[in-house]
Amino acid sequence: MNLVKVAYAQHLPEAEMLQSFLRDEGIPCMARRAAGFDVPDFLAAGPREILVAADNEEWARRVLDGWRPPGDDEGPPSGGAIVERELAEPGAGKGAPVDPAAA
Repeated sequence: MNLVKVAYAQHLPEAEMLQSFLRDEGIPCMARRAAGFDVPDFLAAGPREILVAADNEEWARRVLDGWRPPGDDEGPPSGGAIVERELAEPGAGKGAPVDPAAA
């Protein structure tokens, strides 16, 4: 199996978080210490590389970039927050959700 690097983490907790994103989508992955930092005395410190099988590289990159399939009800595909604001038109109502990128 050919492994490819899809992400770089500054320390072990960040690497575990990135791995959890991938595993939640069913993508097997692993973390390894970056070259030059393979010192057991570092414990959780030191950078890590997140690796996936070459067959899963494109999907893993999409997951880590925040891409969501169309029709996903968990939020906007851009990953941006939906905020509320008062509409400028009188009588149009208050608190209409708007996308801040469109404002």
